[in-house]
Amino acid sequence: MVWHAFLKEILTQLFEARQFIVQAEFEIGALPLKIDLVIRKNHIKINSSTKININAEQKLTESLLTSRKAEYLTKFIDYFSNWNLFEFKLIDETLTSSKLAKLIGYFGLFCEKQKLPIKSIKETTSWLICTRKPRKLFKQLTREKYKLEPMPIPGFYKLQFYIPLILVVINELPLEEDFLPVLLFAKGKKRQKVLNFILDKDNKLFINWSYILYQKELIALAKAKEEPLDEITRNVRNSIRGLGIKSVIEAIGLKEVIDAVGVKEVIDAVGVKEVIDAVGPEELAKQLDQQTLEKIIEKKKIENQKK
Repeated sequence: MVWHAFLKEILTQLFEARQFIVQAEFEIGALPLKIDLVIRKNHIKINSSTKININAEQKLTESLLTSRKAEYLTKFIDYFSNWNLFEFKLIDETLTSSKLAKLIGYFGLFCEKQKLPIKSIKETTSWLICTRKPRKLFKQLTREKYKLEPMPIPGFYKLQFYIPLILVVINELPLEEDFLPVLLFAKGKKRQKVLNFILDKDNKLFINWSYILYQKELIALAKAKEEPLDEITRNVRNSIRGLGIKSVIEAIGLKEVIDAVGVKEVIDAVGVKEVIDAVGPEELAKQLDQQTLEKIIEKKKIENQKK
């Protein structure tokens, strides 16, 4: 699950930069039942009254806000419906037709909650993003005589399974910059190719994100290419801030984020208790000056008194 938060944040920021309506963790019922990401094609412009987009540009890293902010995921958008429901399966779990049926349930609950008319239901597509090709699922669907059609883009499959559904296999996607936001989560040899591609293209945004996710791998590849890493390490702090400290903590761990941005920023993001639980009070005291430590303790006392 650790990669889910990271991928959701990246896709949310990129689609918001293109002025789509995006909502992560869309609740469709109790338990809670949530869809990873809902993206609406009927986009709106960012303005002061648009709550869903108001912070989008503040979140994005500087390099994304310049000429490159709308260069990614164009080929995904080419297949968008009005409503697009994204689910991610980034760990190596077995996908079966019964798990696919769960997506159909999500689709129905979403349409019911949105009170979508029949026309809008027909303009709604479920997207399933997985790392490797779920061969067992493909065999089941073929055996049960459901149509499973490769689309013009390698790695894209259209499933006629009661509802419009597009399955995207990350490891089969072409090595192109347009797909980098999802290729970043490839596995095995494919990921090595992706990281080499990012370094060769000198894509600063994705070099920074790769460094956050795969620091040791990226350093090894960069050294082999004799590429300097000083600039990368300087920019990583801004990249973590841009993605959101909480999201990065979920992906790589609290201690690693403290090393990158400093303990004070992490405390501001998640609270002093979580930091103490992770590093211990002695280590926390070492990393903070006396005045800052006293302020944090005083703030904690006030919070406890209010409870």
